[in-house]
Amino acid sequence: MNDDTTPAIFDTEEYRRALDYRYVSLQVAASEFGGAGDDPSDFFHESSGTVELRCLETDIHFTIGEFSVIQVDLEGAWRSGMTVYEVMDITAPSFDLFQTLYKKSDYSRAAVKALGGYPTGSENILILDRLLVLPSFRGRGLGLDALRLMMRRFGLGAGIIALKAFPLQFEPDTAEDLRLGLTGFKCSYAAAQRKLISLYQQAGFASIGRTPYMLHSGETALQMPMRGRLSAQ
Repeated sequence: MNDDTTPAIFDTEEYRRALDYRYVSLQVAASEFGGAGDDPSDFFHESSGTVELRCLETDIHFTIGEFSVIQVDLEGAWRSGMTVYEVMDITAPSFDLFQTLYKKSDYSRAAVKALGGYPTGSENILILDRLLVLPSFRGRGLGLDALRLMMRRFGLGAGIIALKAFPLQFEPDTAEDLRLGLTGFKCSYAAAQRKLISLYQQAGFASIGRTPYMLHSGETALQMPMRGRLSAQ
């Protein structure tokens, strides 16, 4: 195993082979599933871990980033007699999404437009909560590979896939910011957000009006052709 993220790794044959084959994988480090269905939080399933680039011919792999997702089982909540509001009010991010996604008891017009129509298979939601690619690996299209893999790995059973186009460098400063490459950016928030929106559009996401939230139909996400070799473990 090699999880070194310094530029020196780019001189290795293993890295060049891994990049040529674009074999990106997700390693789930933590996964928290709901309980017995007695509480709205029981319908939030959270998973997080690392994004890796692997060389198929050896056992060497490179940790290139980290991710987290939230699967919201709205249909299970309804069967237990709970409302969308009760479930989506669990966290501030999910409640913000709720206010953008719904209008009264139905989807907002902007949400339906972003989805290309009402969800036909399921009303469950996959929230792509966080995706970060380490500095040494940016600019190679690996973030898009990881994003598409997150959708396929965790999107089964979700009619809606949602994310927020929020540049992580504008989060409150932490001790981890230097390692994660979240310092030293010079562009404005608006410019950074436009760049993110453009990136997510390449993966098939559409904005909900002028909000930072973007949606993708879960049905079409599972049918997308994948570039290179991707896997989830």
